[in-house]
Amino acid sequence: MQSLIKKTSLLVFIIILCFLSVSCGESVSYSAAPPSDVISPSYADPSQNLFRFTTAEDLNTTGTTVYYRIYTDESKLYQDQSEIMNQGTDSNYQPRINKMTSLGYKMLNGLERLIPAHNANRYVEIRLSDETSYTAAIVVSGNPNDIPSIPTRFSYGNFKFSNTYYPHQQLETDFEGTETSAGPWYVSAFACSIISENGVSSPQQGPLKYLGCVRITY
Repeated sequence: MQSLIKKTSLLVFIIILCFLSVSCGESVSYSAAPPSDVISPSYADPSQNLFRFTTAEDLNTTGTTVYYRIYTDESKLYQDQSEIMNQGTDSNYQPRINKMTSLGYKMLNGLERLIPAHNANRYVEIRLSDETSYTAAIVVSGNPNDIPSIPTRFSYGNFKFSNTYYPHQQLETDFEGTETSAGPWYVSAFACSIISENGVSSPQQGPLKYLGCVRITY
């Protein structure tokens, strides 16, 4: 009889342990797809000097983050981009995120969810600065009203640089390079989905997608 009670108690204990593990999220993992359909920028043509991609959204996606960093040395930009993507793998992507943030990449507009999820993949265009007849803007298909209309830096204003407003190396942590009032400046960007299991677990970053490099002049 005592043996039966002990076995029953052990079984109940195991069931409770399993329930707690699942409910606390310890045994559940979920990984979203990265943003897709990136159209590489080409700053030789003002009409192509912007970031373009499609979000990857499902019931576990809460939004999309865009990270950026400003450079004056284009070769340093691509060196950093290569170092980031050489970390980890497509499925083990946390080392890439760690490397990116350690290099000083910041969230565009200072927002973790620059583009809140709407449970449907959407086409995104981000133009950082005015150029010829084009103006700085964030445009998302469907024209949702829950995103910023203008891209801004993490905490230093906009990207409309001039001979009186430009990145300062000693003061601004989103900038890498030689301080100059003449430019040009190059901006590199990555995007990733923000995921949350069934919308209740702690938000996590999904795999990184490189968006390319744009150039800012005036």
